[in-house]
Amino acid sequence: MSFKRPTLDRLKSMTSDRSVTEELLAYCDNRFVKGLTSASHLEAMEDEAHINEWMKYVHDAEGKGVYTTLKKHLVQFRFPIKKGISRTSYYRNATLKGTDTRWIPEATGLELRDPGRLQLSLYKSLAGRIPVLVVGSKPDFKTIIQALSYRNEPKELPDSMGAAIVRGLNNWNRVAQLSSPSLLDQKSLYQDTLIVLSRSAYSGVPAEAVRQKVEEWEENSLRIRLEHECTHYFTLRCLGVMSNHLHDEIIADYMGIAAVHPNSYKQWQLLFFGLENHPSIRRSGRMSNYLSKPKISDRATEMLIQIVVQAIEHIAEFDREIGIARTPNEKKAKILALCRMNLLELAAADSPDLLYHYFKKLRTDVEEGALRN
Repeated sequence: MSFKRPTLDRLKSMTSDRSVTEELLAYCDNRFVKGLTSASHLEAMEDEAHINEWMKYVHDAEGKGVYTTLKKHLVQFRFPIKKGISRTSYYRNATLKGTDTRWIPEATGLELRDPGRLQLSLYKSLAGRIPVLVVGSKPDFKTIIQALSYRNEPKELPDSMGAAIVRGLNNWNRVAQLSSPSLLDQKSLYQDTLIVLSRSAYSGVPAEAVRQKVEEWEENSLRIRLEHECTHYFTLRCLGVMSNHLHDEIIADYMGIAAVHPNSYKQWQLLFFGLENHPSIRRSGRMSNYLSKPKISDRATEMLIQIVVQAIEHIAEFDREIGIARTPNEKKAKILALCRMNLLELAAADSPDLLYHYFKKLRTDVEEGALRN
């Protein structure tokens, strides 16, 4: 089967501005390709090393409470959110050297409005189990993200943000268990990864916009976020890529929506990005979050909107063709098929057929890889 692949000529047909063409080619570069050349994504994945420790935390949280447990094990939970705190010697010593915070007067604890609504569990994702912290209060979610991802600095976060994967957390319990200082070079032996989710409406989209009751939409938003972040975790572990980029976000949103309401993919994806009235962008939508890294011009943004909308339409067509993924291997094949094509390729007219071709091949490869393992 042969397919006409998008080329530079296609972009030139959209604009004669060479600088805009170059911007879009750079923005749409596929960062997943290198990982796809390896067969490692076909192998069954074991849990990461920190899971055994987090099993203990989940158990402790059942009796002592989540906040108390995390404050004991995560240094960032022992400090307030304060401008400039990450540059202080006491904070750096505690987070980077494991200094005992009991003797630090400034370690007054992370201030949460509703710590009783925290929930901690381990979730079995396509890439192995991962700790999941669900935060019942949106202000508390922002506080926890500021603590864990921004070193307790009062970083401004988009209102549409409701989930994050936190990586590289130094776990001093695990450091203490290392038999040799030389093992500090192996960060997987002492750095943890977890998912943090809020219970707010997904992408800030209200329940009435998706024709659901508030309680129903809250639960569906939570599930979409969980599958979205687990998709990022899968591409990170399998392909070595996870970034705040439209290609990544479209794939992760697709898997999240497919887990809740697959027939609504196109409508919901456009709503989530603020493109329901494209070519206009609703600034409260998430599309605006992905236009700064790398920064692209207004003209390139106009063309990128066209590309994204076409890609969404073609993914919806592909989804209707293959139907619901009922096994983990089919879910993996979906993700990997979407990773094979960059945004320009997904926007091409033949992309649904090409995605389906990749999906069938990858499903067979993944299943054979699972049998070998």
